[in-house]
Amino acid sequence: MTRTAGAIDLTSRTLRIEVDFENPDGAILPGSYGTIDLAMQVAHPRFSLPVSALLFRPQGVEVAAVDTTGHVRLLPVELGRDFGTRIDIASGVSAADRVISNPNDAVVSGESVRVVSSTGKPT
Repeated sequence: MTRTAGAIDLTSRTLRIEVDFENPDGAILPGSYGTIDLAMQVAHPRFSLPVSALLFRPQGVEVAAVDTTGHVRLLPVELGRDFGTRIDIASGVSAADRVISNPNDAVVSGESVRVVSSTGKPT
């Protein structure tokens, strides 16, 4: 990156930058606009969940997960980046957790549930 506007546009959530790069055949004209995709490595990969999976409780944000015995466990989570319909979970869940995507607000730990697949069959 050569130069930056120094501020993110609040509406589009974009940042104007100027980039210098090789253009030997002149295919890209000076002053042109474009899109750049950046491949970035995250030091600690995070989980992303739909916002509908979050439970906002007085003790903090939680997600409801189903344990191996078919009972609900409420897991306190730390939120990461918010992408609107999805949100990164910085800590509190693991790859082994079966998170309920849209739990009822009245769900409590220890409640017995039956997990079904998207086809409606029990798993």
